[in-house]
Amino acid sequence: MAQATSPMDQVWTDFQALSPQSRVAFLQLLLTNAELREELEDASDLLDIAERADEPTRSWDEVMSELPA
Repeated sequence: MAQATSPMDQVWTDFQALSPQSRVAFLQLLLTNAELREELEDASDLLDIAERADEPTRSWDEVMSELPA
């Protein structure tokens, strides 16, 4: 019995099979959709947060105390 492929895996496989020009056209199509673009921006923000999780932080009060009055 063949193993079922998830829709996400199928989309990824199909995307990889596209020519470079078709990949660009597909991505441009995705980015012209305002709702999807917002979801992509949110996902990118989450990746940035995860990547920076180990960076040192400063408290809000410390930052504010350094600003000129």
